[in-house]
Amino acid sequence: MKKLERFGDGPRKPDPVRDAMYEWNLAGQRKRFHEDKFYRGVEGEDQEKFNQEKASAAAKFWADCLYKGGHPAPSDLPADVRAGIDRHTDIAATEMPIDVNKIRAFESALAEIILDQMVNGESDDPSFANIVKIIMDYEPDDLLIQAADQSGISFPQLRLYLPFKTIVEIRPGMVAVTREGTNRTELYRATASNPDLQAEFEREDTRLREEASKSEAHFNEVCAEQEGQEGGGPRLS
Repeated sequence: MKKLERFGDGPRKPDPVRDAMYEWNLAGQRKRFHEDKFYRGVEGEDQEKFNQEKASAAAKFWADCLYKGGHPAPSDLPADVRAGIDRHTDIAATEMPIDVNKIRAFESALAEIILDQMVNGESDDPSFANIVKIIMDYEPDDLLIQAADQSGISFPQLRLYLPFKTIVEIRPGMVAVTREGTNRTELYRATASNPDLQAEFEREDTRLREEASKSEAHFNEVCAEQEGQEGGGPRLS
């Protein structure tokens, strides 16, 4: 019986772009594994405290969005569509204001909902808090809707005031927000009580971040080189 190759019934074709992307992803995974391992140890010192801090940081971000309102349309839409959405947002925001007390209630309710997800949601390892993602694509996800329902904020208000294509991710030791898939900002990062342990982590974290940056730069170079050779964008086999 003929033995099949791992990725099909023949040898895999050389693909510099795919290989460079694989190395970039692998470098990112090494950094993420290092962070998760360290912060799971840090949070083990006082799991309840860190859970509360992370839930509060995530809830505050979304509440602040309701205070500000008027977020621009996603950049991947055509210019005329973006302009139409922005005009509608500006007009509707004046017609559907949200009471400050409701926003405060929303923040409190969302923090409790997030905390419950971290503690009581399904997890591969019940010894640690769950990883939670709160997503506003073009519609708010269930966690945001639940908090709005509990605080008297309507769905149209929620959809109007929250920024499109935004993800808040709550992981061991940190909370980060990503906008439109690329712009990532940390909202919270835990710190070990042992300064020597924290310093050791930061040195290794810096090394892994630099490694990931070099892998990303190499991937971009390979993409640019192939685009120049083929006269078009890079294609993965």
